Amino acid sequence: MHEYISKLDSEHFGFPVAKIFNNIENPELIVKELKKISTKLIIARIDFLNKKLINQLERIGFSYRDAQVTFNYNLHKGLPEKRINPFLIVPYDEKHLSEIINITKTSFNNYGHYFADDNLDKKKCIEIYIDWIKRCCENKDFADEIIVAKKDNVAIGYLAIKKHFTEKDKYIAGVIGAVAPEYRKLGVFNAINLESLHLAESMEANRIENNVLITNFPVMKTYTGLCYNIIRSEITMHYWYE
Repeated sequence: MHEYISKLDSEHFGFPVAKIFNNIENPELIVKELKKISTKLIIARIDFLNKKLINQLERIGFSYRDAQVTFNYNLHKGLPEKRINPFLIVPYDEKHLSEIINITKTSFNNYGHYFADDNLDKKKCIEIYIDWIKRCCENKDFADEIIVAKKDNVAIGYLAIKKHFTEKDKYIAGVIGAVAPEYRKLGVFNAINLESLHLAESMEANRIENNVLITNFPVMKTYTGLCYNIIRSEITMHYWYE
């Protein structure tokens, strides 16, 4: 059962947190066994097509926290042309770190399944995202590249991306990205993602994908505008032991 324990989540919240996904077959048994190792919270990320498993989790006591879709772009169909912007698109530099952290604090406050759960400390919830982007900036295991938008020598947006190359597929996935609120009318997120398409092509990937909460309409509009298509939808559910 220890393979289900999320080390990062457990360290952040100070108690054992487990994560389960779409490939489990006996959720009742897993829940019982995880209790034996003092697990307090289980986070489930399940494909919406797997109605049987979702219903099983509901009967056990799991509750909905958020839902997301995965947008995909096939790089073999050609790329949109880059535009002239009132800001620069540059590679990440360590001098951007504090500005990127501030963007993350603002953009991810009250965002996602952690914040949707009132049993979790809100301060620790935002620390999850801050730690996430810090790891992306400092460790290639988390992100291979970080695209930064810069205006007046200040970072105003970013997107971290990670390579996933196997014999069956070669794709780039967005890890985490955000734009400072005061610059969101300039097309920054569009430009960052457009840059990611060209960067992914130069890395010889076949496609690029990004996950988006279904309530994040501005980001969804960006991806539909760039002619991405949805390839997957998932629900996030939480279960607490009493």
